[in-house]
Amino acid sequence: MSYQNILLERRGDGIALVTLNQPERRNALTAGMQQDLLAAIREVKEDAGLRVMVITGAGPVFCAGADLSYMRGRSSLELREYLALFPMVTAGMAAMGKPTIAAVNGLALAGGTGITMACDLAVSSEQARFGVTETNVGLWPMTIQATISRSIGRKRLLYLLMTGDTMDAREAERIGLINKVVPQDELEGAWMELATKLARKSPPSMKIGKDSYYAMEDMEWSQSQAFLRECLVTLLNTEDAQEGLQAFLDKRPPQWKGR
Repeated sequence: MSYQNILLERRGDGIALVTLNQPERRNALTAGMQQDLLAAIREVKEDAGLRVMVITGAGPVFCAGADLSYMRGRSSLELREYLALFPMVTAGMAAMGKPTIAAVNGLALAGGTGITMACDLAVSSEQARFGVTETNVGLWPMTIQATISRSIGRKRLLYLLMTGDTMDAREAERIGLINKVVPQDELEGAWMELATKLARKSPPSMKIGKDSYYAMEDMEWSQSQAFLRECLVTLLNTEDAQEGLQAFLDKRPPQWKGR
């Protein structure tokens, strides 16, 4: 399908590249941008030929966060409808059953940091900066804090939330916001290498494994163990898992069938 605010490209090895494509607005998370993201998530999820989704930004900014100009002077109903979109995007990414990678090419503020954290993995250029800056304009990163709190410690999180300070990519890597930092001219090669590696894994392994991870996050420990045991039984009953075991015993590369 065609999109107004993003680009969706199919790369080799089953990789979908989603580019936030409103550089003149610093790729802000307008209602249209988020609706396009929701549609792209559904498209990638339903396409069996696509195995990994990568999100990046056009221009020098990855994503500058919410559409602040829209939020001023709106009714409570309008605000609720707009603010419901971001949790739908992040929940859709978690539930799509395929790995997601943020390829952060530049500034990632507020919701931009939130999108980065909502992806399973993140690769960043050295030029990127991160921060949840809502308190600088009298707000608070409400929905974003739920995502970031699952990745960094309480004191560090509250410092970021309260001060609105930004950090460079190396600091973001050090505290666990992102996985890897590379020079700007190496960013595409870095995310492509990672995406290719994930795309070559068994699709049932990636889907059942990712689904189990996000379902497990808020479970009590003993409940999580029973749940994860059943997930593993389900996975072991797939053709790909049986092929992987046999290939290991035969000392040969597995041949995935995607089922």
